[in-house]
Amino acid sequence: MTGVSAIYQQMLNQVQETEWHHNNCSLRFLVSGSDSIDSETVLTLHETFKVEVREFYGMSEVSPMFAGTEKGKLAQQESHSLFALEPWTITCLDSNGEPVEQGEEGEIAARGGLINPTLKKLEQRNLTDFSGWFPTGDWGSLDETGGLQIMGRVDDRINRGGQKIAPKAVERILEQHPYVKRACVFGIPHEIFGQQVAAAIILHSDQTKIFKENELRAYVAGELPNYMVPEEILCVEAFPTNLVGKLDRQALVTLVQQKQIEAEQKRQGRYLANSFPEKRLREIYQELLQISEIDLEADFAALGGDSFQAMSLLIEIEDRFGTLLTPEQFLQHSSIEALAKLLTQSLVNSPMPPIRLIQEGDGKYPLFVSHSVSGITFYATKLAQYLPPSQTVYALNWQPPEEDISETLISLEQYASNFVEAMITCELEGGFCLIGHSFGAQLAFEIAQQLLSRGYEAAFVGLIDDEADLHKRRFGIKSRPADPQNINAYCKYLLHSYVPQAFPGDLTLLQAEIHNTDILADPYTGWKDICLGNVTRLTIPGNHISVMGESAIAQWAETLTPDSALQNVV
Repeated sequence: MTGVSAIYQQMLNQVQETEWHHNNCSLRFLVSGSDSIDSETVLTLHETFKVEVREFYGMSEVSPMFAGTEKGKLAQQESHSLFALEPWTITCLDSNGEPVEQGEEGEIAARGGLINPTLKKLEQRNLTDFSGWFPTGDWGSLDETGGLQIMGRVDDRINRGGQKIAPKAVERILEQHPYVKRACVFGIPHEIFGQQVAAAIILHSDQTKIFKENELRAYVAGELPNYMVPEEILCVEAFPTNLVGKLDRQALVTLVQQKQIEAEQKRQGRYLANSFPEKRLREIYQELLQISEIDLEADFAALGGDSFQAMSLLIEIEDRFGTLLTPEQFLQHSSIEALAKLLTQSLVNSPMPPIRLIQEGDGKYPLFVSHSVSGITFYATKLAQYLPPSQTVYALNWQPPEEDISETLISLEQYASNFVEAMITCELEGGFCLIGHSFGAQLAFEIAQQLLSRGYEAAFVGLIDDEADLHKRRFGIKSRPADPQNINAYCKYLLHSYVPQAFPGDLTLLQAEIHNTDILADPYTGWKDICLGNVTRLTIPGNHISVMGESAIAQWAETLTPDSALQNVV
């Protein structure tokens, strides 16, 4: 029986499924051709069918076959060599059509047998250039015994920056590793070297969980020059084949390129801060380390941070997040991604008091800064630095619900009342100032409503880039379950049913210069319709997110000081 490797593999799979026994077999021997077959498959075929397995090498343009396994020996066992069959003589040629020395690689050529000159493939090659030799288009070498080693197609050779690499040479080293059952090596495009070496491997079934790509790469580097070491390694369950069962290397190239695209997308994603804690931590890292692009998954030390900068980082985190981390906690969570999760979780599990003093001054009216949708008053410390020293500044910290929220409805009005009770203890006889951004603006507005209803004076209420009612429709604030373990979702739950009521005082709107064009029809974004007093509108540089960065705060805090209501009450 003759067949290609893929067909024999299917036969072995069928035998395993049906528990077939060789006693029922009338096969005398098996012949593999047209594509390479690995030594393990040959040995399994021999043990399963109890017949000789031989490999032959030929082409459809010639007759008979060029070469084959020595009679009485199994293919791919002990020696991978094939030997010329009569009447053929085989050699390997260099680029000038001259035979190379024994052991040197070249294009395999043969003469002595029948060649079909009518095939179009032969019209592309001038046989007279090779002194009667028929060039096969395959690459290989001859040893001192005349044994032919086939390294693959000439076109399959990898040209890495001028270094020519025969895939078979790398495949044989890979298949010597105990993890690897089969290997296929091929070239993939590279913008600098032209091509780089890639490998697809099939692992032994018991090695899939412990396989380490770097370990395999190091193994190959110990056996071959560095330029032959695969730079991309792809694990597959089976090699793709074409319609006639031959290995489809181009399909493997496509798979590796897809892997590269996914890896690049993941790498780029690691540089994209999504949550508020990640964005604020990235700002701190950028300031301390003086680098602009930061991998959110990289440890602080890997980014170049030292012990002195680590201590500065912990101080900044305490100032901006109101959370004191121990050095041990930082060492275990030193990447931005890990730190952001730790800080968010600490807010849920270990909530802070409702009010935290940021700056103590002797001014008449304290300023209270409400927290963001992430539960963090991340800009309070920076804002205090750009206000007069006489201005007392407090941060309002996230407060988880005390009751089972599945049994009672929690509204933004109820949530705000927690802060009202705490603020009353801060000597508000002269009045109060409030400021908040986005969700914090809605929270500040409701707190101000409740304080006014109790007879306290609202000296200043600042709403940073938020709309009176449009926010719920344009920014995805929809009805959702109240999850106290997810601060962001819980705050949006509170905001969903909240409708701002008429406000018997003055408001100051600080609106981002870059904003959604939908709100241009009403520059006061609905607040003027519900405010019974005066509404002052100030434009501040940046967009909805960037207005809360330190450089933006430095600019818009100055706009508060010359003639704003806040400056007048300090």
